This record gives sequence, structure tokens and C-alpha cells, in this order.
Amino acid sequence: MKVTLIHNPKAGEGETADGEHLVELVRAQGHDLTYQSSKRSDWEKALEAPADLIAVAGGDGTVNKVVKCLVGRSATVTVLPTGTANNIAKSFGLLETPVEKLIAGWKNARRTNFDIGQAVGPWGSTVFVEGLGVGFVADMISKLDEAGSPEKDHLERSADKVASAQRALRERLQRHATSKLMIKLDGADLSGDYVLVEVLNTPYVGPNLRLAPKADAGDGQLDVVLVGDDDRDKLSQYLLRSIEGKESTPGLKIKRGSHLHIGGARLRVHIDDRTWPEGDPAEGHVPDLIGMTLLVHALDFLVPAAQQ
Repeated sequence: MKVTLIHNPKAGEGETADGEHLVELVRAQGHDLTYQSSKRSDWEKALEAPADLIAVAGGDGTVNKVVKCLVGRSATVTVLPTGTANNIAKSFGLLETPVEKLIAGWKNARRTNFDIGQAVGPWGSTVFVEGLGVGFVADMISKLDEAGSPEKDHLERSADKVASAQRALRERLQRHATSKLMIKLDGADLSGDYVLVEVLNTPYVGPNLRLAPKADAGDGQLDVVLVGDDDRDKLSQYLLRSIEGKESTPGLKIKRGSHLHIGGARLRVHIDDRTWPEGDPAEGHVPDLIGMTLLVHALDFLVPAAQQ
């Protein structure tokens, strides 16, 4: 099998951050390998070569940028999770399997549908892998984009970094104001005052927030998580359990559909782990309106047989 491996050498610890070690593991399985570091300015050129499989070794940020380059092509992708949150790998059940076993499993793997979200707004169009959100999560991502994340610089373990981000979210939740939003999902009116709206393609978003436990990235449906004032305590308690390392679900209101429109004055939006657009929305214009749908079965995702 011809494999193109896109690797973020800054992600992971020990051997998972070592490109030479990953190359050895892949070639030991008899694959014809093309290796490329995602830190090279011309890394995208590696995706132009014929390949049976595009493997991404890194975190969600690396996976997102590779997947977005593949939209519109016929491609099969998989993930070797070496990042901090690893939401995408976790959504496909890959996180608990060692990297060497994931690679060995490619030979007997199955392919599953991988939908990609598409959003159109006043700033143009874009695609998303995990989700699009409005509210305090987008607000925190915007602040981190502006100022960096010095409070986590001293932390080494991924779990500690995730817990630190969850604590920051829980603190922000208590003081974040609601926004009046116009929302229509497949024609149904869901408008109201919300502290958070997350439109998800995968169960996880942000710092391992399992906001939509039944979301399936291959079912052709968006999972819309709606959090109003009455749900603050419920979400706060979920974040507290997550910080303490307890697996749980928040039990929030979720609506499912294939076409969504959301509007509000000067929306602050995140696409996956980045703000959209960069910086604050321009002042003095009409309320923003964003339309979302899914590119159904945009790609194939390789799931090792052990994860079936």
C-alpha cells in the first residue's frame, strides 16, 4: 500500500514525536512510504503524490489542516494521535490503541464514511471537521489566539493541559452573557437566548468536551448543542467532573439536522480550534448570518479492525 505520512514533530512525547521511528514502523509493515513534516512550508505538495492512504501523525490542528486540503478529492485518511486533545482520533475510537498497533492494523482495516462540515458566512466559505460554535468557547479561543496560552506553558502532560483549559472554560461560563440568536434547523425555529451553541460533526470539541455523545462523523447529520441560562449549572458540573478525570456526559439539549442557519449581531465564531474570521467581526453592519451543511462522505476514514 502506498502511504503518505504527514507528521507534526512538535506533537507527542518520546518515540511518537520521532519521525524516523514512525517511518520505521510503517515500512516494517511493507508499505511504500512518503514522509513529510507538517512544519515544512511546502508540506501540502506531499498530498499531490498518488497514495492509497494519507496518515496524519499529530493533534487535531494537524489533522484539520490536512483533511481540509483533501476536500474535493477521493482520499482515505487515518490518524496516529500524538496531540493534546486528540478529539478526532477519540471520536473514531483510536485513542486507546498504541501507535504501533494502529499501523499494524491498516492491513485488515475497514473504511468508514467521513463527512466534512461546510459553512458560508459574511466572511466567505470554509469547512470544518469537528464543529463550529458561537458563545463562550469561541470567546475563549479568540482570547487565546490574541494572547497565547501562558498559563499552560509550564504544563507537560496532555491531560494537565486539557484540564487547565477546562478550568478556564468553567470560570468563563459563569460570567459569559447570553446572546440573542436566530436559529433555524431544517426549517424548524430554535431561536432564543443562548450562552453557547455548538454545531458538531464529532462527539468531541475543544479541550475534550464530549458535548454530543451520539454524534457520528459519517451519518450525514449535524448535532446542534443548545445551552441557555437554565443549562449553565448542568454544563458547569460536567466541566467539573471532566477536570476531576471522571468520564461523563453533560446531558444538554441536542437537535439533529442537515441544514442550519444561525444569525446574531457581531457573532464571535470558532471553526474547529480557530476563530472565524480572524479578529473581531466588523462593527456597524447588519447581524451576521451563517449557513451550515455537510459534505456527506467527503472522505473515507480508515478504522483498524481492532476498533470495529
